[in-house]
This record gives sequence, structure tokens and C-alpha cells, in this order.
Amino acid sequence: MKAPLTHVLDDLVRKTAPVAVTSVLVLVALMHLSIPGFAELAPMLPVMAVYYWSVHRPELLPFWTVFLIGLVIDTLTGGTLGFNALMLLLVSAFMRPQQRHLAERGFAIHWVIFMIVVTLFEFLRWILMAAIAQTFLSLGDPALRVLLAIALYPCLSWFLLRIDQALFKPA
Repeated sequence: MKAPLTHVLDDLVRKTAPVAVTSVLVLVALMHLSIPGFAELAPMLPVMAVYYWSVHRPELLPFWTVFLIGLVIDTLTGGTLGFNALMLLLVSAFMRPQQRHLAERGFAIHWVIFMIVVTLFEFLRWILMAAIAQTFLSLGDPALRVLLAIALYPCLSWFLLRIDQALFKPA
């Protein structure tokens, strides 16, 4: 017996929600909003989403979609092709094995781990960007990005948690 169309569509929305939400955050990150600090924070929005979904629903954000999201960022920003794809893949690959250890932990632990991951991510990005540019780059912007991402993560995490709960609440 075939499932009704509404069930098929419902299942499709549930399975694609993490990719869709992360993609929307990519688009928001690419907007030129006149919000103080937004330009510095914007590159971290996809990182925060990939981190969240890699911890909470890794099966719904496969590596190939993370890679494609990174390629879209590189293409739309005119950056080095594959750079953001690699960086987002590293976040996802690092967090997936941690997922079962973090599953029963509270938000404070998730936030501390996020602080570590985002700091390492931005430091690695800084090193790679300096290598590509073949010059020493200031640490000011990366440090500000890390601080803003750490400060905003509780709000974005709450938003993503609400989406997660709405779509995947236990029957």
C-alpha cells in the first residue's frame, strides 16, 4: 500500500530540514545587513548550523551536503573553491564521533565544546588564509568572529532546537 502524498511530503520535509535550514543560514550570511557586527559574524552562521546538526541529527546532514553547502559559499563569495567546503567538512567530521558522547549532555557542555570547535575552526581558517595569501594576517577579525559566534550560539541553538523539536518530536 502506498503512503498518502501528505505522508511522503511530511517525511521529505523532515529529512531535508537540516540541509534547508543550513542553506537558509548561508543565504542570510551572504546578505549585507547593517547590523553592528553582522559582517564579522556572518561567516560563522553556517558553521554554527553544521555544528548543531552534526551533534543532533548527523544522519540528516550527510557529508556530501556539507561539502555542497561549502561549495555554494565559495562560489557565491568568490572565495577559493573548496575552502569553505573543506572547513565545514572538518567541523562535521570532528563532531560526528562525539555525537553519542554529547547526546545526553546539557546545553552548557554543548556550548563549551562549541567554543573549542569554533576557536579551532577559526584559527585553522586564519592559518590557511594566511598561507593562501602568503602573508601574515591580523588576528583581530578572527578573534572577533569567534567571540560573536560564541555569544550568538545560544540563540541560534535555541532556534534550531525548536525546529528540531517541532519536526522530530516523539510520537
